[in-house]
Amino acid sequence: MTTGCAVLVAVAVWRYGLPGRHPAHRGGATGAPPAAAQSAASARLLSPAAPAAATHADASGLATVWKFEPAIEGDRVPIRSVGQIPAGILVDATSGSVLWSKQHRAKKEIASMTKMMTTLLAVEAVSRKQMTLDQKITVSRTAAKTGGSQVYLKQGEIVTFGGLLKTVIIKSANDSAQLVAETVAGNEEAFVARMNERAKALGMTGTAFYNVHGLPEKNSNVSTALDMALLARELIKHPVVLTWSSTRRDTFRNDTFQLDNSNPLVGVVKGVDGLKTGYYRRAGFCITVTAERSGVRLIAVVIGVQKKSVRKAFCTELIEWGFRQAAVARAQNGAAPGVPPSHGVSPR
Repeated sequence: MTTGCAVLVAVAVWRYGLPGRHPAHRGGATGAPPAAAQSAASARLLSPAAPAAATHADASGLATVWKFEPAIEGDRVPIRSVGQIPAGILVDATSGSVLWSKQHRAKKEIASMTKMMTTLLAVEAVSRKQMTLDQKITVSRTAAKTGGSQVYLKQGEIVTFGGLLKTVIIKSANDSAQLVAETVAGNEEAFVARMNERAKALGMTGTAFYNVHGLPEKNSNVSTALDMALLARELIKHPVVLTWSSTRRDTFRNDTFQLDNSNPLVGVVKGVDGLKTGYYRRAGFCITVTAERSGVRLIAVVIGVQKKSVRKAFCTELIEWGFRQAAVARAQNGAAPGVPPSHGVSPR
């Protein structure tokens, strides 16, 4: 995106809330928005000429506009390993300032970061009362046969919907993601269609989903760093997601199966409470990270890194640098943490 452009991210489409969530998010629509509404929302979301929003932040406290000026671009961010990062973005989601970007619109395979969209559709189904977290689900043959990272579901086994989601978010379980999709939409094909519809509604113009878990196939799921950040912004509005994504270790099947969080920054970098990793050889090491300190929420995405150690080291430094930058910007503008500075919301 050219310097000076703004990204409008406040789209009042499919805004559902979980029990206990901020009151402003409860209720809402009970089904998918019509195609015309989706198209209009997508146009508003990424239009460089989008008008300023009536308010600077939505009910979740996140900025309604992302501004790329004066973002640092490419390899100019002062982190040694940036040259080993093919694509990425760092956003101060509270003020709306994009702090750094590199090839943020490049379409790349995203591996298990796919499960962010799978999770979003699942928690939205809970929010509109289509599903409940304690609802019992019978494991299908297809789910039981799904490989890769898994919790080894057995055909005919009874699990809860909440238990499945927990394993998707913490363990990145492919078999659980498959069963979640079948439960919400009836079959994987129908769920994938919903994933692409939701991506369109969020303005994720560089994204295409072909499966629900992110395993490599002939047509593998692709997205961009910007699109993943937009998806993260929507997903973190659901507190239950952050509750699980910030958990380093939990259990499944009545404490008989241990779940270790695949996110190497959780419990290591202050404030990190999510969100999702991804890897297979062709996609490289990917991660979407979110962190909150003193009312400031950052979202970072990197895609296609060749070494796991580089992904961890770069993202650790990026988050620390990002919070320093956010503090400087707020000091210069006389804004308290968590309050979007005025220059960060209106496109110029």
